[in-house]
Amino acid sequence: MDMRAPTQLLGLLLLCLPGACGDIVMTQTPGSLAESAGERVTISFKSSQSLLWDSDHKDNLAWYQQKPGQTPKLIISWASHRHPGFH
Repeated sequence: MDMRAPTQLLGLLLLCLPGACGDIVMTQTPGSLAESAGERVTISFKSSQSLLWDSDHKDNLAWYQQKPGQTPKLIISWASHRHPGFH
């Protein structure tokens, strides 16, 4: 019996620069994963536009983990900064 709980990892981006707001299309592969706790996973994504923040030149990307029936939980901000409590 497979005891792995499905978990979705979502790469979400909010980009709104002064004077311009636009949609950026993110393509993530795989779309979702079902792995056991402690297993290493690899996900990739492509964006339709640059993710660099205009003035700071930071990667303006946040990753969220969403488990079935729960709200998304922030796990990584600014493309590579782990949120406290995420290992």
